[in-house]
Amino acid sequence: MIVPAKTYGIYYGKVKEENADTIFASIYTLSSQKHLHSFHPAEFDLIIVDEFHHAAADSYKRVLDYFKPAFLLGITATPDRNDNKDVYATCDGNVANKLDFLAAISREWLAPFNNGWEIDIEQELLQAQLRDDMAVKILSAWRDKKQTRTIDFHSFTNCAIFVTSLLQSSKIMN
Repeated sequence: MIVPAKTYGIYYGKVKEENADTIFASIYTLSSQKHLHSFHPAEFDLIIVDEFHHAAADSYKRVLDYFKPAFLLGITATPDRNDNKDVYATCDGNVANKLDFLAAISREWLAPFNNGWEIDIEQELLQAQLRDDMAVKILSAWRDKKQTRTIDFHSFTNCAIFVTSLLQSSKIMN
């Protein structure tokens, strides 16, 4: 433990340990009004938010707008957003280090793309997606939810081709 005299708790899913000195929480759990209002806005003097590039999302904004810590630190490897929203302003410019993921890879702090482990995971994911039963579930959900037009995102081109071919085949259409 970093500070053995302190207590640590989890506030996520079914676990709600809200009386600890340090709480590790899920933004999505905490962003609901029920959970958010179980804490006083000034209850925490320090809030550290990982994946801070999501600070513009409604769930993050709800949490960040509610709490009034003495210090808010945002941590992200991807601070520059495509929508040009300034996440630095949300945390008053409190940035631990401006280091993007490519620089972190070059320093060997992150694993590079396409290393052997990642390829194995990708192959396993692809194989899981290239199953008839998975395609049937996807297409069944599509039939239940479709209204006018559909856009379908897949992890891999092969998966998109597979699902499309099954959709067009009599195996799925019947």
